[in-house]
Parts: sequence; structure tokens; C-alpha cells
Amino acid sequence: MIWLYGICDRPDMPPPRRRGLAQAPLDGIREGGLLADVIVLLPTALLTLIFGDLVPEAIGSTRADSLARWFVMWARGLSAIQLPRDTM
Repeated sequence: MIWLYGICDRPDMPPPRRRGLAQAPLDGIREGGLLADVIVLLPTALLTLIFGDLVPEAIGSTRADSLARWFVMWARGLSAIQLPRDTM
């Protein structure tokens, strides 16, 4: 069950017993708070999808060879820094 008490005008009401949502105060939803959530979350989700998934996938599929050489250079540098040193 999904309760809408978190965004309604009466969040302190107990959940309805056996009748389900028949007694729930679904008429008191605040549109302003819900609209604000949608305005914030929708662009964030879209930007995350575009710059976190689509753009890296496109760059990786078109320039895989040159990126592989670049990442190998950095991986070798990091492994050289992390080599155990003789402390004697």
C-alpha cells in the first residue's frame, strides 16, 4: 500500500483500517509541495541520465582506443606510486 499522508494536509491521521483507501484523505494534497519536488527532481534525473550514462557511453564507443591509451598511462602512474618501498 502507498499512503499519501506525507504530502497531504493531515499527516497526523492514522492509516485507515480494513477499508483501505476508502477513508483516506486524498483530497487534501498540496500541489505546491508536489510541484516543487517534480521541478527539482525531473531536471536532476535528466541531467544524471544524460551526463552520467549517455555522454560517457557515446565518448567511450567512438574513442575507445585513444581513451584506453590514456587510462593505461594513468593506471601505470598510480601503480608506480603505490608500489611498496624498501624501508631498510
